[in-house]
Amino acid sequence: MSEADAPEPTPRPVAQGLARWGPAAAALLLVALTGALQAVAPRGGTLNRGYVTPILAIELAQTAEDVAFLAGDGEAAERRAALDLSSYVDMLFPLAYAGLIALLLLPAARRGEPVARAGIAFAAVTYPFDVAENLTLLALTDALGAGADPGGALGWLFYATWVKWLALGGALLCLAAVAWRGSKVAALFLALPAPIAVATLVAGAPGALGEAMGLTVVLAYLAAVVLAVARAWRPGAPMARL
Repeated sequence: MSEADAPEPTPRPVAQGLARWGPAAAALLLVALTGALQAVAPRGGTLNRGYVTPILAIELAQTAEDVAFLAGDGEAAERRAALDLSSYVDMLFPLAYAGLIALLLLPAARRGEPVARAGIAFAAVTYPFDVAENLTLLALTDALGAGADPGGALGWLFYATWVKWLALGGALLCLAAVAWRGSKVAALFLALPAPIAVATLVAGAPGALGEAMGLTVVLAYLAAVVLAVARAWRPGAPMARL
């Protein structure tokens, strides 16, 4: 008998409620924060390296030229203010997506499945590095607003951003492995960000791959939200049996 087929320990009522409704609550928070981030995100400006989404161009920036659209007065100052507000809101965002992934994996982790436990560990790693990324973005806007060299902030941003992206890809890949037995379509969407993130890093984060990475993460979040809804409202459905 495989670990996946092993009988699940009988959960206590609180644990059972958390396993069923916890992912849905995290999914609701994820959707709400996504809307808030879209509302306050910086817009406009001339983006380098083929990017069309300013926040991706900023997170994956490598040189001062990549963030030149944030330097100066007028519209650039407005974009810096928008980025600061976005960074503060984004402090909560990893609680939503990491919590959603971890809660979806919780039943499989309780059964002792190593891939589920690895996924929860990856999800936990995303939080401090996402927060570090946001703090670095705040330092970046301070430097640009003062007319200083942003090189130091960009150096720290590279490490914080890429640990976050790779850990997120790993967490979603583990969730895909667990979700495969319930929904192969959802699993495929969940598995996409990991290889795209690696390819983007190796290739030096060109705009085409960076935008693709962002899109695959959005699709993976949608798949996770669907799994959370299925577990809450149709717990007996195959898709809900992770």
